Amino acid sequence: MTMKVALLGGGSLGTQYAQSLCELGNVEVTGVCDIQAEAANKLASLCQSIAYASYEEMIANTEPDIICVCLPTFMQKEYILKAIAHGKHVICEAPMAATSAEAEDIMSAAEAKGVRIFIGVAERFSPYYKNLKDKIAKGSIGDVGVTHIQHSGPQPRGYKDWYTDESKSKGIIQQRLIHDIFLMRWILGEIRTVYAMHRAASGIDYALVTLRLETGGIVNLAGHWGDSEPYRCRIEAAGNKGVVRYDSRNTSSYELKKKQGSANTITAESPMLHSSYYYQLEHFIDCIRSGAASQVAVKDVHQALQIAEAAIRSAQTGMPVPWGGMNHG
Repeated sequence: MTMKVALLGGGSLGTQYAQSLCELGNVEVTGVCDIQAEAANKLASLCQSIAYASYEEMIANTEPDIICVCLPTFMQKEYILKAIAHGKHVICEAPMAATSAEAEDIMSAAEAKGVRIFIGVAERFSPYYKNLKDKIAKGSIGDVGVTHIQHSGPQPRGYKDWYTDESKSKGIIQQRLIHDIFLMRWILGEIRTVYAMHRAASGIDYALVTLRLETGGIVNLAGHWGDSEPYRCRIEAAGNKGVVRYDSRNTSSYELKKKQGSANTITAESPMLHSSYYYQLEHFIDCIRSGAASQVAVKDVHQALQIAEAAIRSAQTGMPVPWGGMNHG
């Protein structure tokens, strides 16, 4: 059965989604929308679809089964609720909404309307994280005591530089480290306490989040926007029987360098694999077709958002925040 998909948002995430949707079988992109005509036209050309200047125009002229909402976080709730009101299934990325309270409004609206919402954490479908989980689950490194994850890269820009406006983005903890919070609960189990430090200045955003697990293990999550080097992710998990390491710079088959205006961009890719976004969208769309449960439960993303909010409070107060004692059922 061919699923009809409409795409809202023509930024970098929208482009990732568009490329993946074009590669999927039995999927038709019925329309793409962005307030910037150039971005909408670019995606429409990529998907062999029709560009629209507004959500209302797109929904009036297409009949999608699914709407992919690829907008800045502070704008997501409004359009997710509009899609739900039109009886459409929704796919978007974590953190889903600007606050956990807004996320609850979205979850309630979807349940009341009888439609499904899928919240992406693309790394959940990355072979590196899946391999890490498999190794730990099999006991390859024994009982895990300490895990370090570090992300670094240039400051993301986005629509009107919204990432640099902390009132809109909530900073790197909510926009980047929330993914690792979700993944660490999936791989290592429940969290007992959260402690964080956060420093932001012009062009730089750095945070360190320390999670104490119910097992007694410690997870350190570090994020740095403002690095002059290309994006990099490093992971190290240490157990009583060994250590497993991953470095994104050592896993790619080739490096592609492009000149774009005054800036050089570098991407490292493997030509043999689809992106994690492809596998994520394939899974979500298959869940809609079959009615199966998603491997990325909305309630788990919601709880990751609550933990990210706890980390932000910890960074503001300088005190650890208990998670196990919070009302998060």
